[in-house]
Amino acid sequence: EVDSYPPDVNDDGAVNQADLDEIARWVGMGTGVPQARVDYTGIGPFSYQQQAALWRRYDLTGDGLVTAADVSWVRAEVGRSVPDPVDVLAPAVGFDRSAGTSFPRRTGVWLGAYAQDNRSLTSIRFAVNGSTLTQQCTTPNSEAADPTQYRNPATAQYQCVWTTPGKAATVTLTITATDAAGNSTTDTVKLSVT
Repeated sequence: EVDSYPPDVNDDGAVNQADLDEIARWVGMGTGVPQARVDYTGIGPFSYQQQAALWRRYDLTGDGLVTAADVSWVRAEVGRSVPDPVDVLAPAVGFDRSAGTSFPRRTGVWLGAYAQDNRSLTSIRFAVNGSTLTQQCTTPNSEAADPTQYRNPATAQYQCVWTTPGKAATVTLTITATDAAGNSTTDTVKLSVT
């Protein structure tokens, strides 16, 4: 089902305790494969056939699991207008950790992340130890200036290439997603350079 207003999980025209109770029943369900990674063209573990299930309807953040974050999206909308004219929901963002967390020195490393918002994203910022690697927007034309990074608008998958430092270190990688209302969310991961 594609909802015009996902926080109204039972589609009764209001976001209330019934919606919270309904989504809470699904917490803990999922495969951990973000919606952005579902493959609608092929077969295999990420294929639509393997990833389609009822719990996806309740994975509002699109991270592949029904969690407290999804419940929080609904809780933030309880008692507000449907649809809400004010964007009070922060984006969901998370790193694709499938590449690992340890990399050799002086190596180009692919960094991937997914991001989703209930309305519209305006920027995705990758940073290492607080220094911006790249700033991406949802307008593909604004990203074309740097060919080392791109966004596939069909999947909400964001990527960039980072060259690891020349000496061993532990670095903090962050990704921040910001929406048109100024709401933002950050995900952080520690990486080892060996």
